[in-house]
Amino acid sequence: FAVGMTFSVGAASLISLQLGCKELYKAEKVLSNVFLMMIVVFPCMTLAGWLFTDELLLAFGASENLVSVSRNYLRIIFLGMTIDMLAVAGNFIIRAAGHPIYSMITLIIGAVVNMILDALFILGFGWGIEGAAIATVIAQLLAALWAFSYFFRKGSVLRFKPAKLRPDFTVCKQII
Repeated sequence: FAVGMTFSVGAASLISLQLGCKELYKAEKVLSNVFLMMIVVFPCMTLAGWLFTDELLLAFGASENLVSVSRNYLRIIFLGMTIDMLAVAGNFIIRAAGHPIYSMITLIIGAVVNMILDALFILGFGWGIEGAAIATVIAQLLAALWAFSYFFRKGSVLRFKPAKLRPDFTVCKQII
């Protein structure tokens, strides 16, 4: 989460500066680069987290009894990590682009969907802690889809353009 916040806050700050300077092309370049960073870094972190779940839980103070219960939850959460970080980054960038209400709706979608699905999956289907994790990932997916729909809308300040998906290590360094 800390790495995702680093990327998100860094990108949002740069985009805000570029938009303030009327440099839309540069702002969209930052958007493309943070997206690339997320889709490269977080699948690697997901794999590492998946492989070392028990060790991570123990390192953060989980007792042996909690490791077995927490493992399934955390592994499902790891699978949704890239999606979650894309939603977080999108949310920060939308706010930096001057659309705080759209950004707030992203957060509301994630929270409300998570609460509804938690109740359904845990109480309705009896899926327990795994149901809570699945609900979280689905809520993150919907929030990410909502956030990224902003970058394809007509009224958005920033537009996501796949043609700009070329890594620029200077921009990546500035984001970090």
